[in-house]
Amino acid sequence: MRFPSPPSTCHRVSFYLKGCSLSAVWPNHLTAEELFTTLTLPKRENLYGAYQSFLLNNLAPHLQQVDLPAGLQWIERKQSELRIADSFRSLSDALMLQAWEHLDVPEVIGAFVRVALLRLEEHEGIFCHRPDLQSEKTLQGNKTRRRQLLATILEMLCETGKEVDVLFYGNSHLVLETDIPWMIECLQSTPSEKIQQAWAQTIERCFNWSDRSQSNAILTACQEIPILAEVFAWFLKPVELGSPAAEKMKAAYLEKQRWENRTQKKPLLDPPPTQRIGTLLNAFEQGNLEAWWQLNMEMALRSNGSRSHGDLEPDLTILPGWASADSLTKQRILEAAKKYVAEQKPEIHRWLESNSFHRPTFAGYKALRLLQQEEPDWLRTLTTEVWQKWAPTILAYPLSSGIEQKKIHRELLKHAYNHAPSQIIETLLALIDKENKEPQGQISILREVECCWDDRLTRAVLKKSQDEQLKPKALGYLLCSLLDHYVEEAKILAANLISSHTASDQGKKIKAIITASALLTHADDAGWSIVWPALQKDTEFGREVVATAVYDFREKVIPITQMAEDQLADFYVWLSRQYPHADDPQREDGGWVSARDEVSRFRDSVLLHLKDRGTLAAGQAIQTIARELPQLDWLKWTLLEAQHVTRQRTWIPPKPSDILAIARNQQGRLVQSGEQLLAVLSESLQRLEQRLQGETPQVEFLWDQIEDKHWKPKDENSFSKYVKNHLDLDLKQKGIIVNREVEIRRKKGGIPGERVDIQADAVSKKPNGEEYDQISVVIEVKGCWHDELNEAMKTQLIDRYLHEARCQHGLYLVGWFNCRQWTTSDSRQKKAPKLDVGKIREKFDAQAAELSQSGVMVKAFVMNTALR
Repeated sequence: MRFPSPPSTCHRVSFYLKGCSLSAVWPNHLTAEELFTTLTLPKRENLYGAYQSFLLNNLAPHLQQVDLPAGLQWIERKQSELRIADSFRSLSDALMLQAWEHLDVPEVIGAFVRVALLRLEEHEGIFCHRPDLQSEKTLQGNKTRRRQLLATILEMLCETGKEVDVLFYGNSHLVLETDIPWMIECLQSTPSEKIQQAWAQTIERCFNWSDRSQSNAILTACQEIPILAEVFAWFLKPVELGSPAAEKMKAAYLEKQRWENRTQKKPLLDPPPTQRIGTLLNAFEQGNLEAWWQLNMEMALRSNGSRSHGDLEPDLTILPGWASADSLTKQRILEAAKKYVAEQKPEIHRWLESNSFHRPTFAGYKALRLLQQEEPDWLRTLTTEVWQKWAPTILAYPLSSGIEQKKIHRELLKHAYNHAPSQIIETLLALIDKENKEPQGQISILREVECCWDDRLTRAVLKKSQDEQLKPKALGYLLCSLLDHYVEEAKILAANLISSHTASDQGKKIKAIITASALLTHADDAGWSIVWPALQKDTEFGREVVATAVYDFREKVIPITQMAEDQLADFYVWLSRQYPHADDPQREDGGWVSARDEVSRFRDSVLLHLKDRGTLAAGQAIQTIARELPQLDWLKWTLLEAQHVTRQRTWIPPKPSDILAIARNQQGRLVQSGEQLLAVLSESLQRLEQRLQGETPQVEFLWDQIEDKHWKPKDENSFSKYVKNHLDLDLKQKGIIVNREVEIRRKKGGIPGERVDIQADAVSKKPNGEEYDQISVVIEVKGCWHDELNEAMKTQLIDRYLHEARCQHGLYLVGWFNCRQWTTSDSRQKKAPKLDVGKIREKFDAQAAELSQSGVMVKAFVMNTALR
């Protein structure tokens, strides 16, 4: 006997690499359009490898709604290939079922209808390549969506000039007799005569003349709808034999019969599937256990010999053999499944470490699935020994991506784990070893045991994580799973791996990088106490860790929302120094997204999160960042936005007592912004000027008398102190500011010459005295003799003090001392402009208005400090 030759090594390797590559780039680095253009027919369907796994398990679960049109267009293009590839058929069926849930999207329903028409014309089911059961279940499950689909298909048939007969090919279950009243309404509401004709023909095709209620409905409707009456003329009026009308009716009947017989266009199997199933059931009942897995294969046959599903389909109830079986045959199948589960001995070691498909063993899983769906109570009677022998098969069975299929599988897996935890864990570890041998090192089997995770699994996976034979990526998968379950011992293991790595041992270094990346992305606190010292100690190591975390581990982002503000500030400064903004890649024309791109995006997301966090600590963190990165002068705007967000989120509305206080006191002010604080300060300075020049002038306190009638102004520092003391008395002690407490401070920076004269802060405090919000105005004080009087508003107040203080509002206060009593022996007197107060005020007001257009708000106040 000759056996078919195995696929060449070249083909096996190429499809293995293709499967690994697609798993690596989908969905984060490949669009749906790009993906579907790369799919090619597997060279061998019975070889379950990386490419088959990707098609069956990885592709469909990551499709988004926007990807569905591309997938449906792929089905339309590949319709002929779908008939010869089980994996392609399974993928196309999953796509159709996903698209069914999004028919409200115009792009989806248009592509869906084109595929549905293709399948109907081939006498196949709309949702799958089996024309009966699944289409019927899905369509009957949502009447509204089915009718929407029917109306859209009907419109497309009219556009393409096709007949409505296609709606009834292969028992499509799309049009039902119960739809007749609804279809009559559709006919009446459409303005298109062509679509009216199509509705009338569709109604006529599914009309049951023996149903009295339908007959009455048609008779009533025909009285009002001429087109319907014309189509139903054979029912309403006598027809003369041999007449043109009779010949037309005969031709229509024959055409209908011809289309109905097209389902038999392929030669029928001999013997037919039902007889084959009966023969195998007889053999099984006579003691031949091998007949069960052979029976599974025969149940997938249609009457014309084509197969509805491949060997991997675990649900026997959706196969034609089950759908066409009578109740007695179904009961015999169930009894055979029970006996097979109880008596068959699965050959676990024959297939566990290979990619082969061992039908006798996997047939046991199908039997369990069948019993779980049809007789779940019987499963509860199984002994521990039976569960123990089938537990490895249950865990290792290669499933496709269907959500419902996964749900049923995991219920069965939980049963197995409850009765045979040791066998499940032993198999899990064996499968981890198997996946660890693969070049990619992806441990996907861990996802399957999420449904039964407990302390026993934790201990087993934790111990396996310490296996030195694990490849770095495999270790990463295990650690991520442990960290997702908050296993503290995993952090200890990670800390040891990170601290013990050396630059000379490349293997340990790679494991340390993967481990640190796993901590950053999967630990609830980002493993900061472990990772941060390592990043600081070795920046090259840190760069590789961050790049790996944000690029290779991007299915779960670094949990910056759980990190403290000061930690985020340190992280952002480190990121900005290691990955400078000036070196960010420019990708205006798109292109491949690199690890550097992802790091830049993550770095920026840290600052964006801080800005939007809305806490005082976040604002302080941004101030820290700005001090550490002075070259990023745009950070002052980020700080202002952060303060605005904080103010919005911490805003406390004025109390009724505050509002009443303002109403009682005309000097009362409510300060909730920098503009309002500027206005309050200007009003206070006006009151100071009035006292200086009032009936009992106090301006002499700002002058030193040299001799009779000869004076000289005190220095700027004394003038600044005098103003500060006044503001303290006028604002804070009098308490005329409600909602906030105003504090007047002399601020000193750490850099010589960068001393702010006065800073006024309107501060909101909690009951415990802790500040939670602050609005500030910087006041720059100048005497009229200053060398840079005309330039200092910009060069000092804006460019230096407001920038350094990260403040948006400033007040430029000029003391105007020009008067005849100012002695000429004072060198400053000659420097003062010879202008009156009014003109100098106009000049500085205009300058302040112009500078305020640059993003800050500045006011000028020229105070008359001249002697009278």
